[in-house]
Amino acid sequence: MLTCFFLAVAAHAIRAYGRTHGPVRGRSQRKRGFSLIELTVVLMIMAIGATIALPRLAETVSRQRLESVAKSIQCDLELARRTAMNRGRTVTVQFEFDNARYHSADVMISAGRSETLQTDLSTKFGEDVELSADFFGAAGIQFDQRGTPTMTDLQGANQSIGTITVLCEGGRLNLQIHPGLSLVSLEQDD
Repeated sequence: MLTCFFLAVAAHAIRAYGRTHGPVRGRSQRKRGFSLIELTVVLMIMAIGATIALPRLAETVSRQRLESVAKSIQCDLELARRTAMNRGRTVTVQFEFDNARYHSADVMISAGRSETLQTDLSTKFGEDVELSADFFGAAGIQFDQRGTPTMTDLQGANQSIGTITVLCEGGRLNLQIHPGLSLVSLEQDD
């Protein structure tokens, strides 16, 4: 949008210059270009526009990166859930919150090879990615054969709701784990 504005200003300046100076007639007149003042004004307008646009662009990039981390976790948890339902057995995803990693020996990620799910978010998305969770004392999530998530609390009771918090570039996003058609819902803190 700002680019269109700058192009419109430049086009207007060119048209105005052509009207005020008219066409060149004869050899005795010199061709003229833009004056230093005109170029300075256009450059100042462009600098002001860049000053306004760059912080918003940086904020958008940060938000997109945070959402990418959360979507990666969401996709991997959905894969673990579908694996549990397809195989008819329990699948566990273990988290290492200090290292921003998670893995599951029960989930194969490639057909034909025996590669299991192992994700290191700090390698994939940057060193500043942090994870924390409220799994009621558990370090992971289990999906039963119906795909229902369970986390055991400190008293040994099964809970089906938990929260994973992703921190990245000062932003924070919560993934709410719950049973149902949509396993994970995203909530961004503002």
